[in-house]
Amino acid sequence: MLPSLLERLRVHAPGIDIQASHVNVESAREQLDEGALHLAVVGSGDHPPRFDVRHLLREPLVCMGAHDHPGLEQPLTLQRFAALDHIVVSPSASHRSLIDQLLASHNLTRRTVLSIPFLTAVPQLVAQARLVCVVPRNLAERLEPYGSFRWLPVPLEGAYFDFFALWHSRETVTASHAWLRSQVLGTAGQG
Repeated sequence: MLPSLLERLRVHAPGIDIQASHVNVESAREQLDEGALHLAVVGSGDHPPRFDVRHLLREPLVCMGAHDHPGLEQPLTLQRFAALDHIVVSPSASHRSLIDQLLASHNLTRRTVLSIPFLTAVPQLVAQARLVCVVPRNLAERLEPYGSFRWLPVPLEGAYFDFFALWHSRETVTASHAWLRSQVLGTAGQG
């Protein structure tokens, strides 16, 4: 969403500067409580009553790999998907991802060759190391023109992330915050 939000702000408010931070849900809540953060985009819609939340978007997950990856023939079956060598983007090695949970419901596991905490290295790794990575479809679509990548839908029902806008309820009546929310919601197609 960030590139689209920046384009929108250049048109509607060219003097506005955005500072983005990488936070987990708990840290986002703490920073919202302290006033250090004004709005968070998080993957959970369940929050204490002192927060307001609004669904932004549902992003399907796809399997991205090198354009010539031999395991990415169509259609991608569940068994072939599980058998591929995967990069897992996870905040910690002990975190069990949505994809792993969905595979477990089919009595399957995937081979995780590499676990990393953020997405920045993924394009180079999938292009050069014959690995695949499950990423949001929007990201795969944006990366496709910059490298020799291809992506296929993940063959699992429920393979998507829901994203939510989260803010402290004291900000709900603030005009400047209402404007900021409208820009973020508009970028996500919700306003």
